[in-house]
Order: sequence, then structure tokens, then C-alpha cells
Amino acid sequence: MRAGRRSTTAAVGLPLRSLLTLRVRTAATLCEYGQRVLTSPVPEEKARLTHEANERWRTQAITDLGDIAPPPQPARPPTPELRDKRNMPGAKELNVPLPIYLLHSLAHIELNAVDLGWDLILRFRHENMPPEFYTDWVSVLSDEARHFGLLSSRLVALGYHYGVIPAHDSLLRDGETTGHNLKARLAIIALVHETHGLDSWERLVQRFNSNADKESGRIVDTICREEIDHVKKGLKWFRYLCERDDEDPETAFQAIVHQTQIPVCATTAYAEASTTSQEAPGQEGHYHSTARYPAFLK
Repeated sequence: MRAGRRSTTAAVGLPLRSLLTLRVRTAATLCEYGQRVLTSPVPEEKARLTHEANERWRTQAITDLGDIAPPPQPARPPTPELRDKRNMPGAKELNVPLPIYLLHSLAHIELNAVDLGWDLILRFRHENMPPEFYTDWVSVLSDEARHFGLLSSRLVALGYHYGVIPAHDSLLRDGETTGHNLKARLAIIALVHETHGLDSWERLVQRFNSNADKESGRIVDTICREEIDHVKKGLKWFRYLCERDDEDPETAFQAIVHQTQIPVCATTAYAEASTTSQEAPGQEGHYHSTARYPAFLK
């Protein structure tokens, strides 16, 4: 390029070289990482940036939260087509095997969890949360990104790919509903949605196994074991906020569910507090649903 010559991007006031520098420069704050994730439409790039942010925050290569607001909506790839959950066709209607349908649904949930988690960090950046909160949360997001990678790779191994069938937008909608309050976001996304997934753990694994796909069942079993820690971290910081605001956690949880009008299944959000990720289904102390309302808040 000749000296002084501008690229076709000159209209925005930056030469091509400057734009390339901006693209390759390592993010300097946690919020900058979040901004890059939320404005990238490429799932693999979202995952890569999330892993990088977790490693650099964990090792204190970056220590500044930063101050960047989230975009109105996270950038998404052209596919999958997003539909209202009530209008989502089933596996038979889409003419795909049940394991593919389930893997795709789970991959979509994990990718949405990455976007919503970064949205949380940026949206509630003025909440004066301690550094440990961000350490926990970015670690959770790195897990979610890795889970997406496992599920996406499994789809490819079976001859499909993420985006090949439609997906629902309920998780993102619930994120919007709770965008006004960090406590509400933790209650609905980290406690209701995450525990609902754990409620389905054994049933999901059985459905894969009964469809002669034990490898996918193994992957989902591994993911669910790791999700236990996500619920525990969500609960930890929900309780922290309740204590800070001098609120009873159970009362606060009930109020949020009532105010948001987000459906909570009969067994969702009822969990024992004495759970470890090493425990297997059926063992004493294993995470499970219970009829007590919501037992993990007691």
C-alpha cells in the first residue's frame, strides 16, 4: 500500500493498518473481552475469546474489569433460525435423528449461556462485585464454551453441524426479562435454567443410550457433572447479594419468580446444597430435585 493511501474503510476515519491492529490487539480488560465475544457472530471465536479471557484473568495478566456496556443483542451466526419455544418443531418434524436434535438443542443452550454470561458481566459492571465473583463467572463461561465445543464436534462427527436445524430463543428472552437486576439474572438463569438442565440429566443420558449413541450420552453426562458447580456458584453469589441487601434468599427468590412470570417447572430449582461434582447419580448427597420449595436456599 502506498504511503498515505487510505483503504475503502477510510469513511470511518481509520486506515486499514489501524483496523488490523485493533483486531489483533489483545483485550486489556474483562469488559473488552466481553464486548468482543458479544459482537462476534462466529461461535468458535466466542469460545476462543472466552477461554483466553479466563486464562488471562485467572493468571492476573489482566486485572481491570473495564467499563463497557453490552450491545442490545449478542451477535449471532446466520443459522440456526430462532423460533419461539412454543413453535419449535420436534425431531420427527425436522426429519433428524433424536440424538442430533438433542445435541443441537444442548449446543444452542451452551452458546447462549456464553453470550448471557458475558452480557451479565458488562451489564452489571457497576454492581461493585468482588474480584472473586468475576473469577468464578469467567471460569463458568469457559466451561460453557468448552461444552459447546464438545457438542458441536459431536454433531460434526455424526455428519451434522450447529445451525442445521432451528432453535428456540427462550434463554435469550429470559435474559432480556432479567436485564434490570443482577439478583434476578442469577435467580432465573443460574438457578432456574441451570437446575432445570440438571433435572433432565439422567433422562437425557438414557435417551442417548436407548438410541444406540452411548458416546453422546457420555459427553452429556460429563457436561452435566460440571454444571453442578455452575449452580453452586450462582447460588453463592445470589446469597451474597441477598445478604448485602439484607434479604432472605428464599423470599427474594419467590419474589423474583413472581415478578418475572417466568415458568418454573414443579421440580426445577429444588436442590440439595451438599453437592459435589464428584458424586454420581444415585449416590447419597447427589444433586437432585426435591419437593421442598426451593431447598437449596435454606
